[in-house]
Amino acid sequence: MFVSTAKEVMENLARAKGYFHRHDVPRAVLALAHVLKEFLESPQIVGRDKQTIQMTVAELAQLLGRTEEAQEFMLEGLLYERGKEKSFLKDCATFYKRLDAAAKAEQEAQTQARKLRMDRLMLRGGKFLAAGRLAEALQCYDEAASLHHDEDIIFTMIGRRLLEAEASEAALPWLAKAVATKDANITAWLAYGQALKAQNRIEDAAQACRDGLERLGPRAELHLLLAQLEEQAGRKPEALSQYAAALEQPDTDSLVRGKALAGRKRLGAS
Repeated sequence: MFVSTAKEVMENLARAKGYFHRHDVPRAVLALAHVLKEFLESPQIVGRDKQTIQMTVAELAQLLGRTEEAQEFMLEGLLYERGKEKSFLKDCATFYKRLDAAAKAEQEAQTQARKLRMDRLMLRGGKFLAAGRLAEALQCYDEAASLHHDEDIIFTMIGRRLLEAEASEAALPWLAKAVATKDANITAWLAYGQALKAQNRIEDAAQACRDGLERLGPRAELHLLLAQLEEQAGRKPEALSQYAAALEQPDTDSLVRGKALAGRKRLGAS
């Protein structure tokens, strides 16, 4: 068992008081609990050192007991008596647990409110987009994205909605952000390639497909899009190779299969 010196305990008490004076009650309570534990595990602290520590603990206990947090979460009071440090340690632990639970509940409420605001902005943006009011839609989408924390899927969602509304130029920055995230999926990469193709940026679109395939591994839809781009660029061998790859993938559905077979037929392959 580690035994603290009186000096170390006083230094930690000073740290706890510092948290209090910075209006950080949870950290002050946690630091005070740590001090009490140290004190109880250090029987060699006696005499004047012990009295000084107890006086300082009493002072900090009084300060904490007057806080709004104590009035709300410690209705039974936060009372310290010399010689009853073990009991007071339990009270501090209870106080901290209640403060922590309240903080987590508040954070959860804030998260839910933030996500609800994002959802409403996305819905509003969709209505503007359906009405052909692109500028207003983009304003809503910008505000929704500014509220995101780790919901990177929002970049793909916005980009795809703009792409489906034939606003590929506006979609591109969002989809570029989407594929730059660590969890970019097939939907993001496919939409990015399609948006570039819609802007007649054939080589950029083809490179986007190659990048997506490198990141994700073989994907039927990406192989199909790359095949179409290679065909459009006049590169028949590359197009045939990609059409064949699209047909070989386990995720090939009837739609992809039909387009891939049609592409090979156009290029004279059986």
